[in-house]
Amino acid sequence: MSEVKIKPKFVIMLIAVAVIATLAYSFLPTDNSEHLQSSTEIKEKKPILKGNIQELKAPQNMSTQIIKNIKEPVQSLEIITDDEFTTISRLSDKAESVLKDAGVLPRDIVGANVVYLEFDLDSLRALEVGGTFDLEIPQTQEIFTAEVTGIEKFPNGDKNIVGTVIGQGGDFHTTVITVGKDAMYGQFTTISGNWVFESKDQYGWMASKRELYKSHVEFEAVPSGTTVSGADDPLAPKIKN
Repeated sequence: MSEVKIKPKFVIMLIAVAVIATLAYSFLPTDNSEHLQSSTEIKEKKPILKGNIQELKAPQNMSTQIIKNIKEPVQSLEIITDDEFTTISRLSDKAESVLKDAGVLPRDIVGANVVYLEFDLDSLRALEVGGTFDLEIPQTQEIFTAEVTGIEKFPNGDKNIVGTVIGQGGDFHTTVITVGKDAMYGQFTTISGNWVFESKDQYGWMASKRELYKSHVEFEAVPSGTTVSGADDPLAPKIKN
């Protein structure tokens, strides 16, 4: 049997081809190598991102202020307070108790559809001839404007205000208000009727004069010469100084 002789040069060529193929395969990109490379980059970037987040954290006091602002919203600059009068009077929840405690509520207002009010006495005291003021009648939900036609001042400081109700079409629609140091009395005549109001300091009441006469309490006859407290006209001014 004859032996096959392999030339040395051929063997060297085969070895060189194998080495080249091995090297070429090791440098070819694969999915696994890309995945490993991406994972490596993410791991390397994590400390950097963590450091950046820590640097961007707001100071503790700033976070507290933000929470406080959420719990306590900023109020509007335009605030309508209860201290503002739109007319010379407004409804009051405390007027009745104040008047009862002061003992100045007349018995005639019982059953007279009375409303209890707070009056803007400062505005009334400041009125002069030619000025105007608004008065609301809560029982009829009407608001009237009156023009001051006369002012009379008394030595004790009381002020008598006479006016005409605007837009009522008649000279009989007038108003007379007497303002004292700590009380006020007035009548206001409109198409809907004659309205009477008075106050102790700023707290008072308003009712229809017709209703007051209906509920008027007559005093019993007394011997001649005897003085009875409160026997005068219940609708007359009761200004006290």
